[in-house]
Amino acid sequence: MQQKKMKCALIQLEFRCYPNPYTDKYLKKMQMVIPKTRAQKMKDIEKHLKSHDLWDKETTVVPEVNFDLPKLYGSNIDEHFKIIAEKQCAGYRKKADILTTGSLPYKPQTWAETQGWTRYNADGSTTRVEFPDEDSLVFDVEVLVPESDMPVLATAASPNHWYSWCNQHLIKSDAQGFFKMTPDELIPLDMDQGGWKEKVVVGHNVGFDRSFVKEQYLIKGPKTRFMDTMSMHIAVSGFTGSQRMLWNAKKTGSKSKSILELEERNKRLNKLPVFEWMEDGAPNNLSDVYQHYCQGAPLDKEVREVFLEGTTYELGLNIQNLMSYCADDVIATHQVFQILWPLFQERFPHPVTLAGMLQMGSSYLPLNANWNRYLETAEEIYNNKQSERERMLIKIANDACSLLEGNRYKEDPWLWDLDWSIQNLRIKKTPLSAKKKAKSDKVKTEETTVDIVSKVLSTKNLLYKVSAHMPGYPLWFKKFCPKLGEVPWSYGPTLITMRKNDTPKLMRMTWKGFPVHFDDNLGWGYLVPGRMDNLDVLQGEDEPKFPLK
Repeated sequence: MQQKKMKCALIQLEFRCYPNPYTDKYLKKMQMVIPKTRAQKMKDIEKHLKSHDLWDKETTVVPEVNFDLPKLYGSNIDEHFKIIAEKQCAGYRKKADILTTGSLPYKPQTWAETQGWTRYNADGSTTRVEFPDEDSLVFDVEVLVPESDMPVLATAASPNHWYSWCNQHLIKSDAQGFFKMTPDELIPLDMDQGGWKEKVVVGHNVGFDRSFVKEQYLIKGPKTRFMDTMSMHIAVSGFTGSQRMLWNAKKTGSKSKSILELEERNKRLNKLPVFEWMEDGAPNNLSDVYQHYCQGAPLDKEVREVFLEGTTYELGLNIQNLMSYCADDVIATHQVFQILWPLFQERFPHPVTLAGMLQMGSSYLPLNANWNRYLETAEEIYNNKQSERERMLIKIANDACSLLEGNRYKEDPWLWDLDWSIQNLRIKKTPLSAKKKAKSDKVKTEETTVDIVSKVLSTKNLLYKVSAHMPGYPLWFKKFCPKLGEVPWSYGPTLITMRKNDTPKLMRMTWKGFPVHFDDNLGWGYLVPGRMDNLDVLQGEDEPKFPLK
């Protein structure tokens, strides 16, 4: 009895498919199944290894790895990583909390036009400093795009002081513009005073501002960590690419095809209005993020055009306004951070998330002279692959168009429902009178080759000035072909791309082995030949039938 139970236990462990393996009836059945199943498994294993040329080959024996595991903090792996992450980010979390509990001082009315950093004291005086010696800062940088990649202005604020920074070329009376960037042109934010200290710098898209900080290019750099309100917003209330497109259409009041289709679909399914979800999110730029979280007035961005289109001379004339513009962005970023930081911690409470965000914000990519060569090679390979894909799609479209002959497309499970209607060439009617027709018949045998050629060329008068686009070709094919006169123009279906709805069908794409299908109401799906429950959708009175055979 004990042996019988052990045998049954082994059988149950192997298959786990019979509810009561302790009867002779099931034991006999299991004993018949076991050898066949194991033999089939061995055949499958052998077939798989042969397909990869690994069957009957000697394998390399890897020596056992023997090392001491690190000390485990806490009682399990989850507590281990939680404790380590909390040690890494606890100090930065406290410094970030300082910015949410305290308010910024009043913005200075007049800005110092001096090189480097200037601190603005509570009594109205100013002090030249080498860098803002603060544990928590809100930071913003401006660049004169047309002339250089170097920073020209920067402002920063903490609960204690305001700070401003000016590039040396901007304040020189004989400044002729900016030159090649050097480390001296970068912005100092910290200094090694017997050891770096922890510091938190907050900004919107702060990775851009960080690229102009001098100490960030040191191999053994400071302990400064950057917190990006744009990244935090994307994680809490950001939009996807398609949502951003719909949001922009709503903002501009346009009614694109995609919006109309979405409205119609929601109306049919009794869903919420199309734009109901837009109240819970916003695009990523500072102005929209500020309005979303703070419900404030839109930020004034007219002054920004000076940085995008101006010159060094224009910046020198408007330095006070431009400093105030930069400071306004700092104020808006601080107000967004005060609301967004608690939301971010509520949404992502695990300390590993914060530690990972701080660590990713301090990384850098060391480069050498090969970087430009890498970019050129990558661009060349991309263009070659792009051209190869375009040629492949054009060939696929041309091959599919040939199925029009003999209506062979009706037997194709992908192309049967494309618009195969064609438009014939329009020709003017010029009937001959009876007398001219008799005369034409009389001299018919007397025509020479030159007369015949002239007669053929004269048929151009029978064509309309504006002729149909590619007559004789199916409508779906014509959509991929540019019209004559369009710039740039080329012959054939050169407009075909992977984003067109017909392209997956032309490429014979499948899902689970079945042909993909696009329905105007249901979107993308797949067709199962032999199914009868969806024929009322696919086989209307005026629609072609799916080629079941």
